[in-house]
Amino acid sequence: MHIRTLLFSLVAASLMAADRVGAAEGRVSPVVAPSLSKRPRPLEDLEVAATLEVADFGAQPDDGRNDLPAVRRAVERVRQSGMPARIVFGRGRYIFDIDVDEDLIARALKASVVLYKMEGVVFDGAGAEIVIRRPRLGFVTVLGCRNVIIRDFTVDWDPPPFAQGFIRGVHLQEGTFTFGPEGGYLSLDHPNWKLAPPQRIGPSRWGVIMDPKVPGRLKSDAINVVFYSGWEKGSGGTYRIAVKNRRALEDMEPGDRYIQVDRNGAGLVHITKSQRVTCINITSFTSPGLNYGGADCSEVAVLNCRVLLKPGRWHTSNADGLHFQRHRIGPWIEGCTFEGMSDDGANLYTPPAICLEVLSPRRFRVSQAAGWQPDDRLLAFNPREGRCVGRARVVSIERDRRAKTTVLVTDRDVVGIHAGAEKTADCFFNLGMNSSNFVIRNNTFRNIRRFGVLIQSRDGIVENNRFGWTSSNGVMVRNSVDWPEGFPSGNLVIRGNTFQGCGFDHTLQAADAAVIACAVKRLGGQLARWRALDRIAIEGNTIRGWRRRGILVACAENVRIADNRLLTDSPPPPGFRHRPPVPIQLVNVRNVDVTGNTIQDPRPNAASVVVQEEPCLEVRVWDNPVLP
Repeated sequence: MHIRTLLFSLVAASLMAADRVGAAEGRVSPVVAPSLSKRPRPLEDLEVAATLEVADFGAQPDDGRNDLPAVRRAVERVRQSGMPARIVFGRGRYIFDIDVDEDLIARALKASVVLYKMEGVVFDGAGAEIVIRRPRLGFVTVLGCRNVIIRDFTVDWDPPPFAQGFIRGVHLQEGTFTFGPEGGYLSLDHPNWKLAPPQRIGPSRWGVIMDPKVPGRLKSDAINVVFYSGWEKGSGGTYRIAVKNRRALEDMEPGDRYIQVDRNGAGLVHITKSQRVTCINITSFTSPGLNYGGADCSEVAVLNCRVLLKPGRWHTSNADGLHFQRHRIGPWIEGCTFEGMSDDGANLYTPPAICLEVLSPRRFRVSQAAGWQPDDRLLAFNPREGRCVGRARVVSIERDRRAKTTVLVTDRDVVGIHAGAEKTADCFFNLGMNSSNFVIRNNTFRNIRRFGVLIQSRDGIVENNRFGWTSSNGVMVRNSVDWPEGFPSGNLVIRGNTFQGCGFDHTLQAADAAVIACAVKRLGGQLARWRALDRIAIEGNTIRGWRRRGILVACAENVRIADNRLLTDSPPPPGFRHRPPVPIQLVNVRNVDVTGNTIQDPRPNAASVVVQEEPCLEVRVWDNPVLP
């Protein structure tokens, strides 16, 4: 029997068996659809009482002089006045240049311009081009503000804050490779590389093997990150770089393009403890860190902004395009383009508060609780098994600043908590600060390392976006339990998006690898047993060129997968050449409808439509045509 026919028979049998189980237990019910919360439109304009031109404070375009002190004087004048105002630049090139270690503001925040405790401000480039001369210096930080618009700038760094060049040799026995950098980028002799990494977990520096022909794209079927331990200068301007994982060397060949990033710097726009902040019509070509992001905010929007590759460059930014944590109302991202970055296109989440000590069934000492408020909803999570320990609400929090911990008081008993100081301990997620109620619409994410969009949140929509050649999943809904960060719980709509060529790096080996994936993980990268995700609609998407899986849904209830088109003739990844690629896979789900999906996959060992792994209950599959 042909393998395709055999698989179809097995799948059909498992579907009928699952439906019979659900019917026998009396649990068959209609899928409950997502119901998204209403939220206000983004802030797009402001009425102001005054307009200040930076030229009046000494910032003159195109004169080659440092304009940053003058721009700061204009900002400080508005801050001291306390009135709504527009700070206007004008067309031309402005230079931002200041010593990060000597300047008080830059040393504290690594930012060129800081908008601090201001309300009703429009920071208006009016077509200005900003050139930042220091590789650790960010563009704008918004701190403790309300009703702020940043608009109409073009921003670049000179030199770009990364190294770019070619792999000249691979030395497996020594665990090294030879790197020949191109001129005009951050030299490996620059003191930046000698600074201590700033990140609290994990390394902040790595390299990426690039596609030999397409700028911004990673090399296919290769590891998506190269961690290194150091380097020595060689002859002819080359460097011998020692890797931490020799597996990376197996994916390298002389002549490969290579990018090495440093994340000791700030980002393009960093927003913290602020409400209703919008970035409009900003074009940038690189960034030392993330492009847009921050924490403890609400109603941040990024509209019609672009992160673009400059001709000759093979990379844009050293971190995410969008990175938002602990937002009470999540971001609104619309009409933007993100390409060529060395980390996710977007990441939405709240970090966990690890339970350090159980004081009583309603009192817990936790690692952090920044921004938590009484009545916030909490989820207690066991990361070892991937299950819910309990739910509660915050009654009060008592910060111990000396110990840098917080005593959390809940409104009900939470029993069975396993305390500890490591990520293996149970933790609390604040669902009221989970960057939920987000909108990601009409954007382009292309040639990005890792995920196009990583959703570790709930209650939002990913609609009418274009995803092209993201090295891992196009859309990933999950908890990053081993990192750790974030928790998703559902109420999501993924609709009308197009995907091309997504998922081609070594993460295809992962349990949650797919172009669109929704899953819950436990420590060690395995799927959880708990069906934590509820109410997910994956509808009307077009997925082209998928390799291992098109759509994966695991650990979920109330799911509708409908009217998607999954079309491919791409070769399967090397590790899966003898295993069938799967258009739609379900693992540990309940109450799922799969209907109206069109499948076209001429590969001889392709599975038909849906493959299930136990336990799956109440799964209904009908009217999913398979084209020749």
